[in-house]
Amino acid sequence: MIEKIYQLFYDKLPDSLAQVLPKYDRCQLVTCLNPYYLVMLSPKDYPLYEKFDYISSDGMGPLKLNKLFGKSKSVRLSFDLSSMAGPVFRNMISHGESMYMLGAKPNEIEKSVNTIKKNFKGIKIAGFHHGYIKDCKQNIVNEIILSGAKVVIIGMGAPMQDEIAVMLKEKGFIGSVYTCGGFIHQTTEGIISFPEWTNKFGVRWLYRIFTQKGMLKRLLRTYPKFVISYSWFLLFQIKIET
Repeated sequence: MIEKIYQLFYDKLPDSLAQVLPKYDRCQLVTCLNPYYLVMLSPKDYPLYEKFDYISSDGMGPLKLNKLFGKSKSVRLSFDLSSMAGPVFRNMISHGESMYMLGAKPNEIEKSVNTIKKNFKGIKIAGFHHGYIKDCKQNIVNEIILSGAKVVIIGMGAPMQDEIAVMLKEKGFIGSVYTCGGFIHQTTEGIISFPEWTNKFGVRWLYRIFTQKGMLKRLLRTYPKFVISYSWFLLFQIKIET
C-alpha cells in the first residue's frame, strides 16, 4: 500500500522553484513531505495528496535515491528561508497580495508574524491563528477565505495541515496554500532557522539530531525502512507519468 503514496510523491515533485510560486487566479496546493511522513502516514490519508498540485521533497534523501536509480528529477524545496519561503513572500509583496498564517502555539504565532513583518518590508498579513483548532477547523477555513488572503501558510504537521489545505480548496479558496511544517515555530526568535553551512553541505538532518529532541530516534525508526521500500518502488513499481 505504501507504493501509492510513493507514486503520488514522485508524480507531484516540482521540477523547479518557479513552478510553486504563488498563483492568484486559481487554487494551488503545495505541500512538503520527508521520509518520516512518507513512511508514517496512514493509508486513509493518502487520498488527501491526490488533491495537491505539488508535493515537494523536504530533504535530499528521496532525490538522491531518484538520481541513484536513474529517475532524477526535481529539487529540494521546503517552506523555509533556504528555499521556498523567501521567494513566495517577495512574489506576494510584488503583487500586492496578503497572507494568512496558521499554526504553532498562541504565543508563537504572534512572534513569527512580527519576525516576518520585520524582515519582509511591505508584506501584508490578512490574519493569523494558532494551530490548536481541532474543534473549529471549519470556522478557521471560513475565516481565512473571508480575510481576503491570496496566500496561506499552514504549519501544523502532516496530515492535519494537509487536511486544512484541502478543506480550503473544497470551500472555493482562490490563491496558493503552502504547508510549512515547523517554519512558524522556527521563526519565533529570528528569520534564520538553520545555519547556512547546513544548507551548503546538505546536512540539516545532522544539525537537527543535535538540536531537536527525539530526532535521532525518529530517524532510526523510519529512515532505514524508507530507503529500502522507496528503492524497491523506484526499481520495480514506479509508473512514469506521460
